[in-house]
Amino acid sequence: MESMAARVALMAGGACFSSWWMKANVDRAMPGLHRLMMALPVVLINHAIPFLFCVDLSDQLFRVTLAFLTAWISNFKILAFCLNRGPLCNDYYGKPRDWTFWQYTALLMLPMLPRRDYEETNGILSRLELQTLKRRLCQFVAKTALLLGISYTICELDPPAFLKGYIYALSLYGFLGFWMDLSAILGSVLLDMELTENFKHPYVAVSFADFWSRWNKVTGILLRCLSYDIIMEGRFVRGVYRKNDKKNCNEKRCQYRRAVAIVVLFILSGIMHEMVFWYSSGFWGWGWFAFFTYFGPALVLENAAISMGKHLLKISSVPRAVGIFYLFIAMSIPANQFFVPQSEQGGSKDLAKYVLALWK
Repeated sequence: MESMAARVALMAGGACFSSWWMKANVDRAMPGLHRLMMALPVVLINHAIPFLFCVDLSDQLFRVTLAFLTAWISNFKILAFCLNRGPLCNDYYGKPRDWTFWQYTALLMLPMLPRRDYEETNGILSRLELQTLKRRLCQFVAKTALLLGISYTICELDPPAFLKGYIYALSLYGFLGFWMDLSAILGSVLLDMELTENFKHPYVAVSFADFWSRWNKVTGILLRCLSYDIIMEGRFVRGVYRKNDKKNCNEKRCQYRRAVAIVVLFILSGIMHEMVFWYSSGFWGWGWFAFFTYFGPALVLENAAISMGKHLLKISSVPRAVGIFYLFIAMSIPANQFFVPQSEQGGSKDLAKYVLALWK
């Protein structure tokens, strides 16, 4: 117990130091290499924080959570800021934001992104915000129950092989939803921040593009900042955010560059998922990398097929039920081939038992 309290104190101290260092030093540096060098101490601290916990079962859940929060999400926010991109930039929101120290610390360290159009309310929640808070509380309870239910299924039942990919996807949905909905509740109640919705009903998606636009939007935005946008714009360091940047980019860049940008985005996603797995298990398995990398060329081919269907066959859309069934099959194959075996090799069943033991 004392060891856990000491580690929590170290994490809190590291988060506060990182926030102070970013505001006092990194924020004043010019975007580019200079800002990146100034941010290096915080990046190293974020990579070191998960090592406060070992890969043993008793610590594995905390270690994988911190690897996701600090080594990935927080560092991506910092790297994007060094290139004058992402949610730490004031002009990202259209007008300057005067964050308090605690708001900035939460924005830096937690998997949360304020909505680009939100307005501060000086601590008073409007009726609409109260409705949003109630909805997120319900989502938090539902995803927590889902996480427990899937953990029980993995531990006690023997689901058919063709369903395992979907079951593991639901477990990831429950795990990520638990932390992200908790962050959203914290941001709304304590920090007066209206946050971006992280999951937008991904289970009703009808295509790869539709699914990834609904799934884990915080991570998706950060991945886009550090891969897709850089390739489409042809520059690492961005100037001032403009509302028509996306439109001009789409009009001026060729389809080849867009295809390359999509593939690179999913390669980066695969690398980061594999890194989180390495933190959790102590070895690099390549299965998660292969799973997420697969969707880059798959999405490019799907876009080409959709475009061909519209122009040659005059098919503008398919019934939603057909699209959902297609996506279930199309995602189950690589999941069962790559994602599930590595998850089981990394001790997913033991981790699920530990989640149930914590609840009890």
